[in-house]
Amino acid sequence: MLQLRHRAKRHEEGGRWKSSRRRLEWDCLEERMLLATVGYDYVLSGTSWVDPSHITYSIAPDGVFWDHGTNILNATFNAKFGNGVWQRQFALALATWESVANINIAQVADSALGFGTYGKSQGDPRFGDIRLGGAAFSSASDSILAVGYFPPPQGTTEAGDLEINTTKNFTIGGGGGYDLYSVLLHETGHALGLDHSLNPNAVMYASYQGVRTGLQPEDIAGIQAIYGARTLDAYQTQGLGLGWSSAIDVTAGLGNTRQTTVGNVSLASIGATEYFTVVAPNTPGATLQITAAAGNVSLLSPKLSVYDSSGNLLGAAANPSAWSNNVSVNTAQIVPGQRYYVVVTGATNDVFSVGAYHLQVAFTGGTQPNNPSAPPLTTSPPGGTTTPPPVVPPVIGPTVLPDRFEPNNTFAQATNLGLVAGSVTVGNLTLDTAGDLDNFVFRNGKAGIYRVVAGGTAIRIFDGFGNQLAAGTGELLIRVFRPRTSLYVQISSATGTVNENYSLIVSAQKAKAAVTPPVKVRRPPLRPVVHAPVRPRR
Repeated sequence: MLQLRHRAKRHEEGGRWKSSRRRLEWDCLEERMLLATVGYDYVLSGTSWVDPSHITYSIAPDGVFWDHGTNILNATFNAKFGNGVWQRQFALALATWESVANINIAQVADSALGFGTYGKSQGDPRFGDIRLGGAAFSSASDSILAVGYFPPPQGTTEAGDLEINTTKNFTIGGGGGYDLYSVLLHETGHALGLDHSLNPNAVMYASYQGVRTGLQPEDIAGIQAIYGARTLDAYQTQGLGLGWSSAIDVTAGLGNTRQTTVGNVSLASIGATEYFTVVAPNTPGATLQITAAAGNVSLLSPKLSVYDSSGNLLGAAANPSAWSNNVSVNTAQIVPGQRYYVVVTGATNDVFSVGAYHLQVAFTGGTQPNNPSAPPLTTSPPGGTTTPPPVVPPVIGPTVLPDRFEPNNTFAQATNLGLVAGSVTVGNLTLDTAGDLDNFVFRNGKAGIYRVVAGGTAIRIFDGFGNQLAAGTGELLIRVFRPRTSLYVQISSATGTVNENYSLIVSAQKAKAAVTPPVKVRRPPLRPVVHAPVRPRR
């Protein structure tokens, strides 16, 4: 496919690297098309985020340098739409992708640093992995609505960044202009790793096709080909938390501090609900505080409700106008030794009701702290039947459960990834103990360099005879000289602690690269995707 892109050259001047003017040039890029359904194609860029369980985004402040000039997005859109209105359209676009894929995206603060600031391609603490800015494009770029960059390893912090052409007439809902959500939905698809679809019905089609209300089947198939479909969390896959009678019991995790945090939980679909239960300790006068925390976790807007064992609502909290936020319920109506229920669902009935979160449970105040064992459920849970349900084995607090591939602690038990000719991503993996080993085996489809990524973990690669070929943290590149060679990938903790959620990516590299990356003094060229609006028919 012929694709217009910028190529940045840099030269050394006065002992410093200085950017020269960027020029436009045509470059022929390799396409990889996979059939989603009959007649619907999607195209992958071949790049993806190393840690899809925690992708962050932010909006750059006005006044900083951006790709096509000084960023003026905030002032322009605040004046046109109002502060908070257009930002929700950006979050809505990202949440649309998050709702169907095994990814979590969270909003973070930005800083007064311009586009292309040197740093980490993911996890830079100064701003989000995906940054949004906007400038008045020159007349030479008048046909461009927006520009988006693919994920790493495209350059450094530019990877995943977006830019809006502020000279265009953007609207919310169409109305004679270009619908902002529709444009951002397309551009965030690029930021997550999708290239252009060949089907004009797809969101990822190359040019503006009018107002979009969501994703098409080929868009969903494309994003799931990169990150996998969104799945139930580790508790739900074991049948826990799906109803009153299977509520996740967190009592034993309270301990002497009378508080616990349940991590690695999520709402996997619009309308999903998760149930928890806890027994109050023997501390008369205590207050129960429950928090559903999605801040810096996902784009979920949670709703939290607390009930007593008779089904009486003690408190509820939600903020449907917010996203990636926390909500809390405090109640002093606590009876020592009694069982209480916590229900978490989405505050909205749209894509903001999907995403990961943490549940925090704390009993504060009171006297004579004593953590009793949980009594049996002798009464029916709220909304249940008159028959007492079975006691649910407690799955407590921050305990990390084995993932679906366990046991795979030895080479003989290694999870088979099959023949890898392009890219394979396996998500929702855990290291449930500090000494847990996850072993995988794959065969390379062709000779060349393969990239193995497992963010936040220690990686070792072995041949079929048990000889170690490479070792590192987070990411490795290894050259394989013969096709269909069996390679074993062993994942372990890099910090000596458990890992609640990581993803493994194995991909063949298209371009030549050093097995050991050299010191970066030049950023590699990026591949922005540009879009020309379709002229109305006369």
